[in-house]
Amino acid sequence: MSTTTLAASEPGAMHFHEPSPEEFSYRPMSMLAVLAFALSLLSLATLTLWFLLPLAIVSTIMAVMAVMRIRSARGEYSGMKLASTAVFLSVLAVAGGFGYQVYAYQTEGLEGYERISFTRDISDKGLVTYQDRQGPHPDLMAMEGKKIFLKGFMYPTGQIYDLKSFLLVKDSGQCCFGGEPKLVDMLGVYMKGPHLADFYSGRVSVAGTFRLNREYKGGKLEALFQLDGIEVKPSASDFDPVKPLDLTAERAKLEAEMKERAAMLEKEKLEQEKSDAPAKEPSAELKIISPAEKPAEETNPAEAPKS
Repeated sequence: MSTTTLAASEPGAMHFHEPSPEEFSYRPMSMLAVLAFALSLLSLATLTLWFLLPLAIVSTIMAVMAVMRIRSARGEYSGMKLASTAVFLSVLAVAGGFGYQVYAYQTEGLEGYERISFTRDISDKGLVTYQDRQGPHPDLMAMEGKKIFLKGFMYPTGQIYDLKSFLLVKDSGQCCFGGEPKLVDMLGVYMKGPHLADFYSGRVSVAGTFRLNREYKGGKLEALFQLDGIEVKPSASDFDPVKPLDLTAERAKLEAEMKERAAMLEKEKLEQEKSDAPAKEPSAELKIISPAEKPAEETNPAEAPKS
């Protein structure tokens, strides 16, 4: 039953009107949509800060849930446009952040230098014991002289600018919290030629030629593994290569050199033993002496003829 409208011709008369459902349709805003939208705005930072990628994923899930809840409520909640916008921004953050990291990974390397993982290709291999002697893993020996590109953290020494050498360690815990790195977890970088480095507290990428310290004496923070560095820069991405370094050819070459060296040492040993051996005494030979060569028998004074 509709309310009767009171109309009066006199000026200033009051009019009463009942609002229709179309004129009053307030619906509460979905709080999930509001929260998803706020997180989606924050997740846009993933385009430059890769570690916020989980936030972008969470905001994407929440935005999709908000859209589904609003649809299932059949008009009880508003905020569909807000939730849809949150979905768009979150997906953009995830795709853009991941895409940027892939692009950065593909373009951050130095041409002619092969990517390796500090942890997998150096630290995990480390040292081995062979014939009661400890030494570098065969793969690390085979890697000597190879141009490599790897990532790590600079061990602080107090100097910040124009570093000619520094220690590269595999993780931030060893460089930033006072820990002394293990022998297999550090790499001595020596900048070659005019190249210098500035200290950087974050993760850095280093390119150079891998070497073994042949004069290692076991001093404090003395590196067994070394690198003739030519470039040091902040890492554009935090990804390491998925596949381990292929050293099949280098291992074969090293094994051939070791066999050749072992054969030469064996040959030198035999020659030394031969030269040190005493000269053999001549064997006794039976010689028939002719009567002419037979010496005169000495006359026994006791048997001399009497005169």
